[in-house]
Amino acid sequence: METRYHNPILNVSEVPEAVGDRYNGQDLIRDFWNQREYSGQISQDLLNTTSSIIISGLTVSQGAGHTLSWTAGRVKASFEVKTPTDWTALPPAMTAHDIPIIIDIALATDQAIASADTGGVNVNYAKFSYNQSSTSTRQRAVAAGTYDSEIEPTYTFSCDTTPPTAYEVAFATFTSDGATLTFTNDEPRWNKVKAVTTTYTVKLYDKYISGSGTFAITMPTAASAKGLTFYLENIGTGILTLTPDGAETFEGLASIALNLNQSKIILYSNGTTYRILNKLNKTYSVITDYTAATTDFIETVLIPHSATTGLFTGTLTAINTQTNREIRVQNNGDGLTKVVGNIKYKGNVLTQFYLYLDGDYVDLKSDGTYLNVEHCYSHIESGWYNRSDWSNVHVGFSNFVYDNQSDSTDLTGQHGQEATSLNNFIVLADSAPTGNAGTLTIYSVDGTGIFTDGRQITFGNGKTCDVNEGTTNKNDDNNITHNMGISMKDCLYNFLVSTDGSEANIMGVYSGSLGSSGNDVSYGWIGIDTNNIKLQSATNGIGMVQDSGVSAALVAQDYYVNVKIEISA
Repeated sequence: METRYHNPILNVSEVPEAVGDRYNGQDLIRDFWNQREYSGQISQDLLNTTSSIIISGLTVSQGAGHTLSWTAGRVKASFEVKTPTDWTALPPAMTAHDIPIIIDIALATDQAIASADTGGVNVNYAKFSYNQSSTSTRQRAVAAGTYDSEIEPTYTFSCDTTPPTAYEVAFATFTSDGATLTFTNDEPRWNKVKAVTTTYTVKLYDKYISGSGTFAITMPTAASAKGLTFYLENIGTGILTLTPDGAETFEGLASIALNLNQSKIILYSNGTTYRILNKLNKTYSVITDYTAATTDFIETVLIPHSATTGLFTGTLTAINTQTNREIRVQNNGDGLTKVVGNIKYKGNVLTQFYLYLDGDYVDLKSDGTYLNVEHCYSHIESGWYNRSDWSNVHVGFSNFVYDNQSDSTDLTGQHGQEATSLNNFIVLADSAPTGNAGTLTIYSVDGTGIFTDGRQITFGNGKTCDVNEGTTNKNDDNNITHNMGISMKDCLYNFLVSTDGSEANIMGVYSGSLGSSGNDVSYGWIGIDTNNIKLQSATNGIGMVQDSGVSAALVAQDYYVNVKIEISA
């Protein structure tokens, strides 16, 4: 089948079939009408703007010496006509009207600018104006006279420090020291791309506005911008605050914050208010804490967006009541991320939601009261740590007692390493965040998991402390801690054993009996509270299935254990 190409901008009615190559004929006619309709829309948008503007071309540069040169181009200017409004007296009372007109500007080189200021301070305006009353132009009822013929509009070039009137087009702005022209790129240009670094008020001819820094951008009145669309983007590391004119709003919002990392928004004026056509604060990456605001439209927050270690908080309290507001928070670094807000997960009302490891996330949606967890995945693992006592014990996370902390700061979220064994781990909780001695609840242990008295720990923030276990923490009884505030029934938990702490040598464990009555080898999950679970082994140890297929009791073997909790939805 032959492919037919059509202009897809507008839909038009079917064109009746014609003789000959009727399909080709229909294509040509249809495309002609599409192009005409589309051109009409552009012309209407252009002519409806009240500003005198550059439509195309007119690239300006310094000519030879202290002169101006420009390429050919086209501008929209306007002129005034007057029509009678009251015939009760003669001559009748007249009312003025502005009529738009398109003027083609010819290429020019080395144009004199004798009236320009050369002090290097005052702004000069290079301008075109329509020759409304020249001998070759109709006077168009401005005053008494005849209607002369006119083939093409004529114009006059001028350059001085006087800002353009409504009937002039400033096609270049610059300062001059008498030798060099410094252009300021502030001319009115149709669909203009405008880059700003300080407080700015959007012009009607601006189309795309990019900002870098922290400052406010003010929109023109919705009435003056009726039918116009504006694209705004933050391309820097600050926060751009969009504000409407006066008491106007953006769909009820008094302001909109565009945060860093290419946040974008499209605004359309219907003549009464600005409509938000999209909200493209898609991803907001931070290397520290984040606090949500009702005026931003962030969809995803990455905390922390770096290899920085520590506890990082995403505070969402401000958007708890912002009905239908959706946001994803994701751990995208090496720290521990805590999401704070009025959160509801499977009926559990939480004040915090932990994202323990890189890639963990939570999707939240406000119902006007709670931020409900729509989807999530967060997991915490003990890591492989060594023990040799499996009978009647609590198999939990590898905790250790510490002292001699270098400056008594909270170690939560820090990555630590023991100097001798090179055990690596992450701190879930510090029992003495303002003291120099306490207990660290740790996870993601990489190494033996054994911490021996007197060995120094160094943390990602450069702080240090000493292990103070007396001997070691190898066979301590500990809980499985997640600190989430979630019922045990709403968590998934798993327990694995390995002969050497490697994935290749994992063995299955089971709850049951081995041999005669009374020789039970079991383990059970016991809920302690909404932050802790206990993994209790039986008096005779835990049952395991060896590689040979033979069951045995895990009692005193020098093996490794890994305990994992998942929260998902």
